[in-house]
Amino acid sequence: MDPTAQSLAGAEDSELARWLRGPAVAMGKRLSFMNAYLTEDCNPVRCWVITAAVAFLTLIARQIESLIRLSEALARMRFSEMVEVQDVVEAFRLLEVAMQQSATDHATGTIDMDLIMTGISASERQRRDNLVAATRNLVMEKMQLGGPSVRMIELLEEIRKQSSMEVHLHDLRGALGTLMTEGAVVIHGDSVKRV
Repeated sequence: MDPTAQSLAGAEDSELARWLRGPAVAMGKRLSFMNAYLTEDCNPVRCWVITAAVAFLTLIARQIESLIRLSEALARMRFSEMVEVQDVVEAFRLLEVAMQQSATDHATGTIDMDLIMTGISASERQRRDNLVAATRNLVMEKMQLGGPSVRMIELLEEIRKQSSMEVHLHDLRGALGTLMTEGAVVIHGDSVKRV
């Protein structure tokens, strides 16, 4: 039995499909080269240990389900009831391209998994941390402890003078919010006071 060429038409009748809920089809790309090593009467369920050892790319359940759906859709586009290795290979390619695009930090052009995991790239997190540090330094230097309030727009102008990066008012509000949670400043409307 070739685990990479199972029909999805009767997948609920397949022991492999019941046991793995269909990932064998999605793993076809990785298994295709192993067909020469698997005997015809080999039970694919027992081959899963070999498959797991070969599949060095860790896939979470949603990714596997996505690969299955993509593979099935690609087969349907060819008007076929049978998912073939070429469908699985293309599904893997599409998923890899989508993951790469969603994980690419547009500021640096590099792939950043923080962007997928947290929604904020490492470079953006570093930029925010730098802005918080610059704002903290400005507050400590320019504002008296318990002294008069300063308007945010004035702080923004001062930070823009000192900084080489582009800073917007919403960026400054975020940095001041961090300083407020630290207990360094108090924000009243559009004014900031050092405490």
